[in-house]
Amino acid sequence: MRLDRHGHLCHAVETVARGLEVVVAGGHAYAPVEIFSFRHMEWREGPAMPNGMSGAFHGAAVPLGDGFVMVGGSSDRGERYHRDIHYFDPEEERWQTLEQRMDHERAFHVAMPVSEAMGICSTIS
Repeated sequence: MRLDRHGHLCHAVETVARGLEVVVAGGHAYAPVEIFSFRHMEWREGPAMPNGMSGAFHGAAVPLGDGFVMVGGSSDRGERYHRDIHYFDPEEERWQTLEQRMDHERAFHVAMPVSEAMGICSTIS
């Protein structure tokens, strides 16, 4: 990485056009998203994080489709926690804020995908 970070998140993505890459986001108040290309063995700047999330700390990255989602996290030096979920689309190389949100703001948490086929999810009325 070109900038020192802590509390950041990272996730591997792969596209036909760019091959295998690692996306690093957050972890420094002024750090841009950085993407490492294994094809070119170099770092480049990625798309800006969604509003209010620049430099987010301690969010979770979860695979979703061809990309991943950033779940929660904190900003403003840990003063503000988030419940938003942001999808990173590796083909278009952009962030999209999803309509779905967590019930409560979270940081320093773990998140993982759970398949409906596992039979542990149900609708609560």
